[in-house]
Amino acid sequence: MIHAPKPLRFAVLSCLLANAAFVLIAGCTNTDKSNNRLVVVPDAANDLVKLRLIFGYDAAQFTGGTAWMVARILEGSYSEADEHNLKALTALGAILTASAGREALCLDVSFPQSSLSQVTKFVAQRLSRVEIEDLEIDELRRIQLATLDSLRRDGDWLAHAVFWATAYHGTPYSLPAIGSDSTIGRINSGDVGSFSGMFITRGNYILGLSGPLTAAEAAAIDAQLQELLLSGVPSTRIPPTNPPSGLGVRIVEAAIRDYAKRNRKFGGL
Repeated sequence: MIHAPKPLRFAVLSCLLANAAFVLIAGCTNTDKSNNRLVVVPDAANDLVKLRLIFGYDAAQFTGGTAWMVARILEGSYSEADEHNLKALTALGAILTASAGREALCLDVSFPQSSLSQVTKFVAQRLSRVEIEDLEIDELRRIQLATLDSLRRDGDWLAHAVFWATAYHGTPYSLPAIGSDSTIGRINSGDVGSFSGMFITRGNYILGLSGPLTAAEAAAIDAQLQELLLSGVPSTRIPPTNPPSGLGVRIVEAAIRDYAKRNRKFGGL
């Protein structure tokens, strides 16, 4: 049983409510009142089941960008077996995406209710073993560095990155979830395996579900995850930081100008 920080539980609920058009907050229930890792939003008006899994992690324990790379492995195809499995998932009408923030790794899957058992089994099995060969890690680094380079040409992303770097200097929050040039270059297959073994575990997730499913079906999905995922120490906590103070618009603008002057290619972000 975990006691997740409120921001993570809100992230689950806000995602589900955003995708369940006719649901009131009053319709949000726990299938088991003692199970604080499961959030269910019944929505009989929707044909699709939407599943969100959030795994909290402590960025200070891993090379910057590791969670982002794990997210790409979860949603991508890096072997013939992976390609076959993902094609089978698509044939079931399912869409799987993964993302990583500064404190959590998220997996989102939407699928028809008729594919419930097959899709949830696929998700549980995929999460139970996240690994990659050393030969494949170079391609992932190339993709990650190219994505970072593209983001640096996005003014909105850059402004946010500089704000976090300024406001949370010296903490894990100062670095973008995607990492930097130097940290991405240091990620190896061992980091991926260690991250998964520590954080993608049965004691470290919050599961959110919405759509035309019963309480019993929701509980069965949770039980399947509990059965197949590795055991681990709960880690869904926010790394300790000092909240920013005095960061007005002019200070942030000055930080952006100063950063651009010192590093015109924005290589430090």
